[in-house]
Amino acid sequence: MEAGLRDCRLGDWDRKTGARERPRLDGPYERTLPEVDTEQLYLISLIPPLVAAGTASLSDSCVADRANRLTEILLAAHIRATDHWAKEGYENRHSRRSARVMVDLAVSGNTEPLKAHAQQFSTNSRALHQFLRDLAILFTYDDGLRPSLPAVWPVVMKAALDAIGDGTGLRTSHHWDGHALGSLLPAPEIDISDTDIDATLARARQDWLHPDTLTSLLDRWAVLARQEPKALDALAQLGKCAPLPWQRDTGLHLAERLIDGSHRIAANRCWYLPDWLRTLHSRDAMTPDQIARWRRLVDGLASAGDHRAADLQRMEE
Repeated sequence: MEAGLRDCRLGDWDRKTGARERPRLDGPYERTLPEVDTEQLYLISLIPPLVAAGTASLSDSCVADRANRLTEILLAAHIRATDHWAKEGYENRHSRRSARVMVDLAVSGNTEPLKAHAQQFSTNSRALHQFLRDLAILFTYDDGLRPSLPAVWPVVMKAALDAIGDGTGLRTSHHWDGHALGSLLPAPEIDISDTDIDATLARARQDWLHPDTLTSLLDRWAVLARQEPKALDALAQLGKCAPLPWQRDTGLHLAERLIDGSHRIAANRCWYLPDWLRTLHSRDAMTPDQIARWRRLVDGLASAGDHRAADLQRMEE
């Protein structure tokens, strides 16, 4: 496992090969790995040793203590490299494997790696989105892991919100900012290889965390996510995991707070919101206040040119 760290450092460009040199990095890695410049860390080579060390640190093996020390060093390097790669636009197809290590550590009682990553990415919207999306996919597809969601996600969400503050530092990329704000909510997330999306969502929603678990955090998040279409879609996805009374009351109230009177920002820009509003409508089950709020949302979207909202209006005819 430690031998795999020998090639985790990038060197200078080789003009003959057109590739970066790979100078060997020798141990002890507790000393040498932190000394490698962030721009020289090869993230892909860090992940297999991190997975192995993290797993060993949680075992009853005689090397557990040694693995735990190395895991801490690897996680620190992983944070630096991931942050840098996201800023440069490099792709990391193995990010979910390292995210699983952090979830397993959190379930065992060590939430510091999760919090450290969320805090580090508070000014890097692409990195934050990818990190939170990986976590959401893990909880969506692992039935055995999902019961830990109420204990894990509030820790991550609070750490991110604390670090983000008023949000000025996070807004570094027009494209990724909305994705990051939306992914702060723990909505089920689909893997691109899934061939039965409806079945996956139905199974995940059966025992997903109740939004009331996040009550105080939702208030803080709503302030940051105001007038963000991706946040409205995330709310719609999370709402479908909650009982209908919550959706028709708290859910609609949050949606109205997010739109904040500017329906044009959501019209034809939300994929899940109109369908969610359709599932909520019921003259018999909704209170007059809830119906009024539903109508304000639908009418506002329709007046801003959302053709699906116009279809929803016909439900009242």
